[in-house]
Amino acid sequence: PLIFLIAPISQYNVNNNYGPYDNNYSIMFNLTEPHKYHEALEFLQNNETISEYTELTDLFIFITKIDSVVSLIKIISGFIIAIVSLVATVNMINIISTGILNRQGELAAMQCTGMTDRQLYAMTAVECAQYALTSGIDSMILCIMIVFGTKQILNIFELQGDYGDLISYTRPLISVLIASAVTFIIAFVTAYISLSGMKKQSLTDRI
Repeated sequence: PLIFLIAPISQYNVNNNYGPYDNNYSIMFNLTEPHKYHEALEFLQNNETISEYTELTDLFIFITKIDSVVSLIKIISGFIIAIVSLVATVNMINIISTGILNRQGELAAMQCTGMTDRQLYAMTAVECAQYALTSGIDSMILCIMIVFGTKQILNIFELQGDYGDLISYTRPLISVLIASAVTFIIAFVTAYISLSGMKKQSLTDRI
């Protein structure tokens, strides 16, 4: 975007008087290509009606700097999220695999009393679903609290009208649901691999 602030058009239409004023007439260009900025700037500078009576305020460079800062924040945030997700995934795999290893005697005893392999995998799937559901609910509550707090801060600084629409409850909740589904898949695959390795031993050895 390229924005130039021009003197109020109402004053221009009445008496061409560009004295002190409170409201500005704005011209905004949506530039899909960066080189168009220079063409737009040259056009305004060469327009006698604009350049002779008014002072142009060019916000293009300012907005470009803001976009660069926002892009940098997104990159850093994405990197942090990736690291945290990796650590959480490794931790979850370790917890599930260790838990099954520590319970192999219990699971073997249940199989001796008649539990089938299908029932064993079904029970494990339910446990993985509980793990994913619990973490998902906790994450949703945390996201709602953060969004609510952010909106309250915007209200305090009277910025809700300008930036309130940029903050939504829906978007983070959708991300949490997707992450919960991925968590369940990873947990179940980990449990399945651990159970498959455990079944290579006889029930007697496991007990």
